[in-house]
Amino acid sequence: MDEHNLPPKPDWTISELYNKSWKIVKNNPVLWIFGLAVAAGVGLNFSNVDRIFDSDTKNSLPATPSFQNFTNGQSDALGISATAPWTNFLSQIPTWIWVTLGIELVAFVIFALAISIVSSAWANGSLISGIDAALEGKKPTIRESSEKSFKSIKSLAWLTVVPGLVLTLVASLVLGTLAAFTAFVPSAVKVILIIVIILLGLVTYYFAIYITLSRIWALRMVVLDGKGGKEALFAGYRVAKKKTWSMIGLGLVNTIASIMVALVPIAILGLLFFGGFAFAKSVTVLSTILITLAITFGILAVIVLMLLGGIITSFKASTWTIAYKRIRNKYAS
Repeated sequence: MDEHNLPPKPDWTISELYNKSWKIVKNNPVLWIFGLAVAAGVGLNFSNVDRIFDSDTKNSLPATPSFQNFTNGQSDALGISATAPWTNFLSQIPTWIWVTLGIELVAFVIFALAISIVSSAWANGSLISGIDAALEGKKPTIRESSEKSFKSIKSLAWLTVVPGLVLTLVASLVLGTLAAFTAFVPSAVKVILIIVIILLGLVTYYFAIYITLSRIWALRMVVLDGKGGKEALFAGYRVAKKKTWSMIGLGLVNTIASIMVALVPIAILGLLFFGGFAFAKSVTVLSTILITLAITFGILAVIVLMLLGGIITSFKASTWTIAYKRIRNKYAS
């Protein structure tokens, strides 16, 4: 076959990316640390903040609605309500104290969010920098990788927060406004509005996907090429448009591989617990041994899964970084 008629060689193959990534990650444990930091988000997790602040006296004390239906004589017999002292105490606290506490709480949340964002940006930048050093034949270190990451910390933080936040705010405002209008318009118009809302929802989903794909390349452009956040995002989008299906394929393989690796310790732990409870009535000694092993293995599994999280994250980041270096400056313009 004529060389000119041969199909173009792909920019990468998954097997090549995996082989090279495994060699890098296996020989550079420092990447596991950065991977663990990225996987854990390093910063604070605010998903349970509402639960924390819901644990006030009304939830921590048993409900006593029946006391409200007692007559005055019955109330005198039972004594003062258990909540009365707290009510009196709280009512005596000056308003300025509540205002001060509210301001301090808001300040704490803002500070914690800032720390979380900066930490996440540092972790991603350091991991990419460390992988790049390993690809260049150097031994990555925490200090050198961190120094390179901090040079781009503003752009990394911008990529971490701004694109997703802007999309969320705009989509919420537009879709929320249209949804509110559906309650005040005739049925015929309501149908049109619902169709528009569905279409805009699909558009939002499209942008969400491409922000995610674009950010994969943009993070590497910021760290390795010194681009600004906005410039890198649009350049990353141009690459993502050209490599959409290749990126989706690599992402799916990465996800499946991660799940398969994580399922091994989880499956072993589940079998031990299942066996322990299955033999609980018939073979007490065996049941006790299996449950004891399950608890022991469970503790070890937590440690192993944390370590695996760091290794898997650094491995996936390596595949994307190698892929980026293969197509560097090829599709961004």
